[in-house]
Amino acid sequence: MIGLLKYGAGLPFNRLEWLERNLGIPLPASTQWEVVRDAADELAPIHEELIRQAAQAEIFHNDDTSAKILSLMAENRALVASGEADAGARTGIFATSIVAILGGERRVALFFTGRKHAGENAEELLEHRAAELGPPIQMCDALDRNVPAKAETLLGNCIPHGRRKFVEIHESFPAECRHVLETLGEVFGHEADAKTAGLSPEQRLQHHRERSAPVMDGLHAWMERQLDDRLVEPNSTLGDALRYMLNHWEPLTLFLRQPGAPPRQQYLRTGAEEVHPPAQELVLLQDRERRRRRRLLHESDPHGRAQPGEPVRLPGRAPAQRRPGGQEPCCLAPVELRQFGPPSLTATRRSTTPGTPA
Repeated sequence: MIGLLKYGAGLPFNRLEWLERNLGIPLPASTQWEVVRDAADELAPIHEELIRQAAQAEIFHNDDTSAKILSLMAENRALVASGEADAGARTGIFATSIVAILGGERRVALFFTGRKHAGENAEELLEHRAAELGPPIQMCDALDRNVPAKAETLLGNCIPHGRRKFVEIHESFPAECRHVLETLGEVFGHEADAKTAGLSPEQRLQHHRERSAPVMDGLHAWMERQLDDRLVEPNSTLGDALRYMLNHWEPLTLFLRQPGAPPRQQYLRTGAEEVHPPAQELVLLQDRERRRRRRLLHESDPHGRAQPGEPVRLPGRAPAQRRPGGQEPCCLAPVELRQFGPPSLTATRRSTTPGTPA
């Protein structure tokens, strides 16, 4: 149960220790770790079988993030002290999540933590793939380290990763960003329609070719025109966002060529938890003072909800403990939430040119 709560439900050992203490059961975090460690060997055959099954998947999503392992952190300190880190010794520590989709529905979620990044872990996974199977569809963001160096995959990139760049700069370039966001919203609407209709991979591919391909072709031509005709400063943040989309256009549009390929990563927000569609995102509009200090724009949890067109004001400042030395506490300034993004998937879809009111 300790292992299930920690690695299945995401309940940290320290939080579980607090919970058990309130129930009158002393269970230190270190003891929890020892219990899980001692049981790991008995579960190893199950883990190996999950790896074997995941390797046969038609689609897999992979990503990684930084992690902390005390023994490797101590090793890093030794590498820095000896100068080996400056000489190129690897000091990164990564937690990789791989979610494999078998038969269109069954999911196998695997996690690997250590020196290897997502691409290396995916390559080791695919070593267990049956020789008679073709290359699987791989969904990831555009980082090179996510792609296996030798194993062949049908690479698809996640459109919302590119979309997020326009969300972050929409206040600086409202007309251009609105055009991109609403165009991509139309594509996500077609994807939602395909899911609602229960289309097969081949039918969904034909559905996107008929409805989404013209929309994406028009967006591609519009992006190229912005840069080629110098309508956008190439070195601006908008120029960077446009180049990101254009440089990765082939993997971003794999769903228009390959049956079963999705337009976005679906299961890697916390490993096996499905991400809600971008149309449900909220943007946090920071107050003027925070913008003046060049604080970045952030997106809120996509699980949040707000009524369209009705801003939600978070009143007051969040209290915090006084900082050492009598300094004023660091507080969260009030923010306003409002819905921003593509039109509702149930609304009538139409093409919108930059600057045209919705």
